Amino acid sequence: MNGMLAFASAVSVAFLTALFGIVSYVYQKRTERKVELRNRRVKEYDRYLTAYRGYTSLYDFGDPPAEDSEDRVKAVKEYWLAYSALFNIASDRVLRATSAFHKLAWMDATDKDLADKKTEEKFNEDFKELYTTMILKMRHDFSEKTELDSKEIAERLPFNFSKASEPAKCERAK
Repeated sequence: MNGMLAFASAVSVAFLTALFGIVSYVYQKRTERKVELRNRRVKEYDRYLTAYRGYTSLYDFGDPPAEDSEDRVKAVKEYWLAYSALFNIASDRVLRATSAFHKLAWMDATDKDLADKKTEEKFNEDFKELYTTMILKMRHDFSEKTELDSKEIAERLPFNFSKASEPAKCERAK
């Protein structure tokens, strides 16, 4: 009887140890996958923002580049590759925010004439709102918590709000 009890105790301890090991392994792998996904998202979000800014920076000063200039073609290609990459890695909330921003900032900015001051002001307001929303969604995705609200981010945006296809107005030149 004591032998059976000792055997049952040994088997149950071994079983529980194995079960604990399996559960720990699965939990560790799940955590590693989450960290890897977060790191990939950070990289792709940064790539997208850099590609967008890289393209718009072509119009910051001086004459705008020709439609077929090497720099412009390269920047457009990188933008589209970066934007496309978001579709398989971004969270739903980031993809929605980014595609809304893309529609306004990339598609509408190149399709509409913003010569009318009221239209330009409306574009700038919409741009700020959509860019801010996109940044907040990205920040929530990889840092999960941020103390910044949309108003504070909008006030700090790194843009001068010139139309993407026009040179920026250099304030120091006045």
